[in-house]
Amino acid sequence: MMNKKIVTDLLSFFLLSVILTVGIFELSKPVNAVGVTPPNIAYDPDTYENITPTNGTNSNIFGQPKIDGGKVVQLTGADQLPKLNVTYTNDGSNDPWKGGKIGFHWESHVELTNYLDVINISAQGFAFVAIINLPKYVSSEDVLKAIDWDNAYLKINGANIKLDAGGLMPAGNHTLRFGMGSWDNGNIVGSVFNIITQPGFNAGNIPIAFDITVDVAKMTASGDKYDTSPNKVLTTGKLQPSTTKLADFSVDFYDSNNVVQDRVWPGISPGGRFYPKLTNGALNPTTYAKTSTFKLPTWNSYISPWDTTNKYNSSADTTEYVDSNNLNLPGTTNNRTLTMGLSEGSFAQLPATRFNRVVNFFTGKNVTTGATLTHTPTQTLGLNQQTNILYTGKDAGGTALSPVTLKVLEKYAADGTVKPTNLEPDSQWGKLLTSTPYQVNAIWRASDLTTGSIHYRLYNKTTQKLVGTFEDKLFQTISTNNGGDNSAAATLPALASGQYYFDYKLIDDTLSKAYPSLAYKWQSEQTGISSLKAITVAGFPSISKESYLKNLSRTPETGKPLIALAGDTVQENITFTLDKMGDSLADKKVSVALPENVTYEKGSLTLNGTVISDDGIQNGINVPAQYLTKAGEKLTITYKYKINTNTATTNAIDLPTKAAILSGNIALSDGTKLPFTDIKTDADLIQIPKQELALIDVPDDFTFGNDLPVPTQAVSYKANGDFSFDVKDTRLPSTDSAWQLSGRLTTPFKTGEGKELNAGLYFSHNGNKIPITKDNALIYQNDGAKKGDISVDFPSSDGLLLELSNSTYTQADTTYQGVITWELSTGPVK
Repeated sequence: MMNKKIVTDLLSFFLLSVILTVGIFELSKPVNAVGVTPPNIAYDPDTYENITPTNGTNSNIFGQPKIDGGKVVQLTGADQLPKLNVTYTNDGSNDPWKGGKIGFHWESHVELTNYLDVINISAQGFAFVAIINLPKYVSSEDVLKAIDWDNAYLKINGANIKLDAGGLMPAGNHTLRFGMGSWDNGNIVGSVFNIITQPGFNAGNIPIAFDITVDVAKMTASGDKYDTSPNKVLTTGKLQPSTTKLADFSVDFYDSNNVVQDRVWPGISPGGRFYPKLTNGALNPTTYAKTSTFKLPTWNSYISPWDTTNKYNSSADTTEYVDSNNLNLPGTTNNRTLTMGLSEGSFAQLPATRFNRVVNFFTGKNVTTGATLTHTPTQTLGLNQQTNILYTGKDAGGTALSPVTLKVLEKYAADGTVKPTNLEPDSQWGKLLTSTPYQVNAIWRASDLTTGSIHYRLYNKTTQKLVGTFEDKLFQTISTNNGGDNSAAATLPALASGQYYFDYKLIDDTLSKAYPSLAYKWQSEQTGISSLKAITVAGFPSISKESYLKNLSRTPETGKPLIALAGDTVQENITFTLDKMGDSLADKKVSVALPENVTYEKGSLTLNGTVISDDGIQNGINVPAQYLTKAGEKLTITYKYKINTNTATTNAIDLPTKAAILSGNIALSDGTKLPFTDIKTDADLIQIPKQELALIDVPDDFTFGNDLPVPTQAVSYKANGDFSFDVKDTRLPSTDSAWQLSGRLTTPFKTGEGKELNAGLYFSHNGNKIPITKDNALIYQNDGAKKGDISVDFPSSDGLLLELSNSTYTQADTTYQGVITWELSTGPVK
């Protein structure tokens, strides 16, 4: 009983062998790209081989077919008939049809009809055969080269029998023959014992199972014949597509009642291989076999991104026609590229279905309707960064589609710049403006900008807070771009006095809409507020200045230069006049400085006529707020000093004064104080002549009259003309500084012929007559206390007198001339 069971199990194992057919698309004519006229999908007719005995049919002595070996019969119970299951598992990637494995599992239950056949199993094997029918587009050769023989087993009653290529051979272009005759498998003898010793062995009901795994990447390494994509990228290494999206597999199992046996050689010895019974030389599984079938789901469509608006479909690709149109995105099938601008927004802002397309592999038709596609990421890595966008999804029937990468490049130059050109600093406070409108000029450039604008805003320089009405102002709208430097201008309205920072930015409408995060920023956000162009709006007042000197020790008391002598008292007079109002003045101060070699006269410092503290000479004069507040107001400062005596020399010297300086601030409306430019008076000059006593001027020529009568008695004549002298005394005061004027007649009065006039010449002074002779006669004395230019003027009653007597000889009609020499001297009259 045990032997029968073992034989039955072994027989069942051999019967489980199945023929698999794996096909590649084959056409009856050359394959062309799916174009205007899609090709007909046609397969070569099935061909068969290895289905008849090579050496003739084994028979008995009467010539009747005979079966030797382990004879097994298919059981027909509800759970005993053959079952086929085919599975597909991809390679673990995100492509549902890439690589991976096809698993074939066939199972059945058989009966070992004569357990004594166990003896024959070792000689001839199991008397059964299985024909495995593959899909019409799968070739037997491709399947055989992709089988994982290390994991191919036949299980009989749970015992594994390792399979090899001898037991599985082509039976046609889409058919495999599986057998377990002794010629098919060298492992039979060693396996019989394992089979019959398995627990629960029952020769009348032996479970058998056949498992085989096929490597899809190897099976489809050459791709599909209908695949016209570059390098057959649509099908190479992937599970084959099917027009119906189903791959039909079946196994026809022929038991020992429905097989014939080969012979060893043309003779009567039975061979070790079994073949199916045929009808008129053809397979007839309906009559002789038990058939099990399975439909394996596969695909018939693929994702092919393109632009549904046709804007970017610029490539005429002869390898891919869809609906008779070969305009596609640049690139090739499964390797398309989208290079886009931002005129319609960023990639993420375009409709999610913009580049969706599903194409039927066999018909070249657009079958996107009803399909569900998504893409990730939904946005690129950023501008000018090519990003792989993965499109995935299902077709209209819910079949998963192979993912496809679309290379997306958002090409846009974000190189915009803008710069004001006439806000460069022209003072220590930046750009100095008045409270009047001012046109600001700027230069901008941005390679791809088509429309946009320039905006500006103002910061309070002190607080660095935005100025309320200038938080965001339009500078200029942009509607044209010359591709290089573009000019822009805007009028800055009159601003309240104060200090500001001018902030600005360029706005590219396209860039800001597509990529708000990349929109051009305010200049302050890039470099900091303090680095912005500074503007100071100020009304600087117009202040004029005047200065002059007055010599209080002598007359004339003014002059340029001022003549003064050592010991003289000089008064400086300084006036500042507010000619034009601006922002109010604050912290006004006048600094004065004395010339060299003078001594300040205490108590002489005045401000607008009021005596103020002498401290102002050294430390400056703080001007009270009420001064210089209105146009026309004046600020007058005076002070006195005496010229030191050590400045007197034998040579003339110049003594320059020092400028008086009005300094202070202007108070702007925002509370800021700015120093105004110092107002400096012009330096004056005091000229100190050399020490000398000099006669500068004497009376001009004078006359006693014309046509005088010849005297008949004593008579006197007074000279006509100005009788005055000018003396210059620049000597230092001393006890012996007195001086005098004297005169002498150096040439007596004579006619032209040399005839002398015998007459008396006198200088009349205060009723006294002083004879003028050949010796010096003193006519004036001065104690020398007064210095400088001294005028010696005599009253009109004083002057020269000429006395004649009746005894004086005179000639009528004759002119007499004489010469008087005037002399300035010190000490006794000589």
